[in-house]
Amino acid sequence: MGEWYHDLNAIAAGFVGPSEERYAVSCGGAAREVLVDIVASALIDCVSDIAREIGGTHAAAFGR
Repeated sequence: MGEWYHDLNAIAAGFVGPSEERYAVSCGGAAREVLVDIVASALIDCVSDIAREIGGTHAAAFGR
């Protein structure tokens, strides 16, 4: 896995492609600057847009 850094945060969201491939998009940054509520919403919107454009399904459709 790697080393743990207390001053870094990351968040990810996944989706399933049209041929059942699994993908994830992640975002990370300094803990003092990452606002999870804002980033999570934008990341889910981004992944939903990607999944829709390629004919896939956003993972949120399966529950979080």
